Amino acid sequence: MKLITDLPPFGKPTQAWVTGVELRRMLKKASTTRTAVIDHDLCTGRIALIGMTGAQAGPITKVPRGYRCTMASLSPLELADLRYGWGRISTYHNKKPTDAAIARFIKRAGADRVLAVLDEYTRPPAETDVAIATTVA
Repeated sequence: MKLITDLPPFGKPTQAWVTGVELRRMLKKASTTRTAVIDHDLCTGRIALIGMTGAQAGPITKVPRGYRCTMASLSPLELADLRYGWGRISTYHNKKPTDAAIARFIKRAGADRVLAVLDEYTRPPAETDVAIATTVA
């Protein structure tokens, strides 16, 4: 994309629309001077930024990456709920894992390891644990 640096007739600045990917490419190739010109053009409205990347929007909005990924996976109806203030992002972000997700985890970790951890968490307390508990109580 070519930036317009001259003023058109009648002194009205022309606005250029730049996507986030185009801006990244422009800044990658630009010298320090050119970067300063691009920064000034962004601040004054000569360049309008549309379609920012997640890496560009993150520092501006200070939204955690996990919330951004959650928003990307929502249905249009769920997005409308959040847009109009009828719901909270934590409702969708902190939802319980599905049975399919648990099955994938067990397959990835191995059933033996999962069962070993379950045995460790469900074993009855040792006699020393019971003795300490009765002494304290």
